Amino acid sequence: MPTIIKINNKTNAISLIQCDEFDSQDCPVIGKVLTFKQDGSCKLTKQSENPFIYHHKWLFVADDYNGFDINKSKLYSYIWKSLLGVDPSVSSIIGRYHCWCEILKKHKIENLTKLWLDCDQKVSSKKTSMNSRNKPKIFGLGCDLGLFRDNTVNLDIGGGKFETGTTFLSKIGVTNLIIDPFNRPVIDNANAIIQSKKHGVDTVTISNVLNVIIEDTVKLKLIEQAFDALNDDGTLLVTCYEGNRSGVGCFSSKDSWQENKKTAEYLPLISKIFPKSHIKKGLIIAKK
Repeated sequence: MPTIIKINNKTNAISLIQCDEFDSQDCPVIGKVLTFKQDGSCKLTKQSENPFIYHHKWLFVADDYNGFDINKSKLYSYIWKSLLGVDPSVSSIIGRYHCWCEILKKHKIENLTKLWLDCDQKVSSKKTSMNSRNKPKIFGLGCDLGLFRDNTVNLDIGGGKFETGTTFLSKIGVTNLIIDPFNRPVIDNANAIIQSKKHGVDTVTISNVLNVIIEDTVKLKLIEQAFDALNDDGTLLVTCYEGNRSGVGCFSSKDSWQENKKTAEYLPLISKIFPKSHIKKGLIIAKK
């Protein structure tokens, strides 16, 4: 049972604070508090019905603490602080659990860590980033089919390290945000999440990404990310490299995976999140 020790430098009181979820939750709940005062007396404070919580728990520990991922905790703080900004009406209530839950729900970040920050992919797709000179096929197809509109925003999930897609979309009036945990700096990914959370996006592209992931659960998470980011009536566009089309997955190199599945084989998985999905010209199109 994790216990936090708090020393009040003004009164010299020492408090032992129950915090069972300190390692497991982004903003752990405070339980009972036992306070020893300088005069020798002590006081036990029971947990409130709307208990206090701790924010920025990474500030409580040394850099080599291994109870939780410190960098992820810092990232969580950076994202929600960027989204909420400076608002006295919010700052006055975020220290209480139920109030915090309402704020998370209002800003649609109650699943921020599980959906956007946790990475369960066993085989890195870093070396599968292609198209250093030519735009990915998905953007040309989407443009030909009229799926991109002027003055809109696209989120490219697993978009790689190159800017060819961004350059192409900018010419047709589309702002492109890229998220790729294997090929983009952490701060760039965080800022893309922030921008998509602030305003939503009109389209999401997943270009030849699902086919380099082994786990269906990870594939599904990317599709859930797309749904979470899209505005109502937004569109998801997906292309999948089919390889030898055998349906038998294998390592294409030491740390790169290839599913070798036909595009249609990904449709049932996508349809779990986007029931209105179909294929046109080799492009999976899904409406929110």
